[in-house]
Amino acid sequence: LNTHLKVNKKPLDTDILEIHVIDLEGIIIGSTDEEEIGEDKEKAQQYFLKWQKETYVQDVHIYAHEGNEEGVIAIGTPLLSRADNSIIGVLMNRYKLSDIQEVISGKRARRLGALTTLQDIGTREIFLASQQGFMLTPLKQMEDFRVLNRRIDALEPVAKCMQASEEINKDWINLQGNKVLGASMCPQVENDWKWILVVEQDEK
Repeated sequence: LNTHLKVNKKPLDTDILEIHVIDLEGIIIGSTDEEEIGEDKEKAQQYFLKWQKETYVQDVHIYAHEGNEEGVIAIGTPLLSRADNSIIGVLMNRYKLSDIQEVISGKRARRLGALTTLQDIGTREIFLASQQGFMLTPLKQMEDFRVLNRRIDALEPVAKCMQASEEINKDWINLQGNKVLGASMCPQVENDWKWILVVEQDEK
């Protein structure tokens, strides 16, 4: 099973960090990381607790992998028996948040051949925040960025989305104290959590 996951499954999507097969007790019985076999640390994760009904995308969380801590997203889906269609376990794919950061920053588009991206336009900034008001992706000139480390819940588009899922298209004062024009969205990823997407640029 482990070889099948590593050789046949993981290469299908280069963005996958790791794959686990988990039994009904929450024990990892198959993985692209064989050191994880037998562990039960996933049974408290939301993607595992929600598996009884359907595929579930878990919100960003910090995960230690190969000695590094990074922001990740886990997607769990029920594994069904071919005999009677009963649930026999959970298949989990874990993705690095840096993949999303690469898309938002325009780095992936440039890597794929694009000459310009939306982020290349003047002072424009595009970033994601969690529903708790923490930054998920950095600003262009932000150094030493860490996922879920900086709270920006006082920023108007973030506050309005957190409080009432209100999307705006107007001016506000940005994190640097400058007046900007922008818009926000509050995409509801799952019934119990959402993200906050903000686009802004200087008025000038």
